[in-house]
Amino acid sequence: MFSSPLIEEARAALIRLVPGMLRTQHFTLRDFREKARSPHWRNAEDATVPELEELELGGLSHAAYMLALTTAQRHRLRTLHTARNTLSHRTPLDHAELVALTEVLTTDWAAG
Repeated sequence: MFSSPLIEEARAALIRLVPGMLRTQHFTLRDFREKARSPHWRNAEDATVPELEELELGGLSHAAYMLALTTAQRHRLRTLHTARNTLSHRTPLDHAELVALTEVLTTDWAAG
């Protein structure tokens, strides 16, 4: 699996904020971790629930509805997820994707 160190840094920054963004009136942190785990393990009865730090961007995107994210934060997560998937298939980003990725990498999660 390939991931840019900058994309990984943005993923880790989001994970640090997850507990404070969780819609706690509806979901627990365990619910979020279960929903966000890898799709390969999502339906396995005996799969362990991963720690927050182990969650990948795809899983975070899958469980994003459990978080109180702004529109800009949802866009940032989607852009990071798409770029990471593209790069993991060893496909270069096109100009528009690179511009979008640059924009989200220079924006802080807390900025909205």
